[in-house]
Amino acid sequence: MVALHWDYSGALEAAGIVPTFIHAGAHKVDGHPFAPLADDVKADIQAEVEATRGLFAAIVARNRGLTEKAVLDTEARIYAGEAAVDAGLADAVASAAEVEEAFAEHLSKPQAPGSRRVA
Repeated sequence: MVALHWDYSGALEAAGIVPTFIHAGAHKVDGHPFAPLADDVKADIQAEVEATRGLFAAIVARNRGLTEKAVLDTEARIYAGEAAVDAGLADAVASAAEVEEAFAEHLSKPQAPGSRRVA
């Protein structure tokens, strides 16, 4: 996950524009782009990004048979082709036709009563 904050306050000031927020809730406008990002708001956003990263790593680890540490250790690096297979993030490199055929075969297999089909 990536969060981005744009600070337009300098441009607005130069143009003589002053936005005024009318809101309820102390944090309702946290992170708006019309002022510099406050340190406490930045910390809150960073914590949310880290939490989302942890959730994502847990899901990938569970579904790929990896440890969460192994997933986190990728540091969000992009893997393609054989590198993804070697990292345990993909099963194989295949053409679109091969993938469609394997998927259709998977779907055609009988399913045990009460089980979930996961593709």
